[in-house]
Parts: sequence; C-alpha cells; structure tokens
Amino acid sequence: MTTAATLWLITVIGLCLGGGQLALGCVATPIGVCTLSGLKWVDVKLPRRHRATLTVTYEADIGVIDALPNLIKSLHYRGRFQEQRRREGSAEADYVFEVWWQRPEDAPSPVDLLRTIEKQFTIRSFELTTENGR
Repeated sequence: MTTAATLWLITVIGLCLGGGQLALGCVATPIGVCTLSGLKWVDVKLPRRHRATLTVTYEADIGVIDALPNLIKSLHYRGRFQEQRRREGSAEADYVFEVWWQRPEDAPSPVDLLRTIEKQFTIRSFELTTENGR
C-alpha cells in the first residue's frame, strides 16, 4: 500500500511540475516526503504478529503439552502443541509447538522466550515462520 501511495504521489508531483504548476509541485514534494517518512516510522512501531515453530526435548510426559504454553504465557507469548515425536530407545521425546506473539517490527528478538524455555526444556530448534506458515 505504501508503494502504491508513493507512486501516486510521485506521479501527481511530476504532472504538476510538467504541467507548469511549479508552486504546487514544490509545495507537494516536502509535504509528501514528510508524510511518507512519518508513516514509515508509525509502521515500524505498530505491533505485528510473529510466529515460530519451536521443538523441545523432554522426558515422554503428556504434561509437557500444557506446561510449555503456561510457562511462556507470563511473557506474553502464546503456544499451541503440534506434535510429539518419540525418540527411539530413549525415555525422551521431541515436542513441536507453534508459538506466536505481538511486538513492533523494531522490537528485540525473542531471546527472553528462549532463555525461559531453556531453564526447563532442551531446545532442539526455533524457526521463525511467515503468516502463511512457511
């Protein structure tokens, strides 16, 4: 949307300047630049939904399915159990969770989440995903 607005603005300014409306084109240029710069700053500050796939290893216990989402809830993260993968010849299993949170684009990475989980579970992987899950 911002790209389309920028193209429209540049087109209108170009038409003004090319059509002899120099005063209008010269006034529209700084107004447009200031507006787009301000909107870019606002866009970076707006909270966005972030998603990740988290795999942890823990002893084979059904309680993990509720324990991990409850652990991260206090940090304003949400988690949903996806699957359990038993480890051959071991009392442990890998648990896969979908994790999501809302933060501005310029917020720090979710290191606090990983440190909290790491105290109780062994983290196998943490993969950030896009909105369509890829």
